[in-house]
Amino acid sequence: MNTLKISVKSNKDAALLMKLLKSLSFVVKVEPIPDNSAHKKNQYQQLNDLIEKMADKTLFQEITNPVRWQNNLRNEWT
Repeated sequence: MNTLKISVKSNKDAALLMKLLKSLSFVVKVEPIPDNSAHKKNQYQQLNDLIEKMADKTLFQEITNPVRWQNNLRNEWT
């Protein structure tokens, strides 16, 4: 199964498109996604917000040997 995300300009267009999609026999499910501010931000803005949020965090300080740490992580899967 595949999922599509479609953006339209107006509620009227969205309603018409949903009606059309629901009439197609191969369409399994049609549901609107609530429009909130997180969806309105582009990827750059979302990433920038995340970087700013994490800027004061001290991550990975306990890793003294990054190569050994990464090898240990990889070996977990074998």
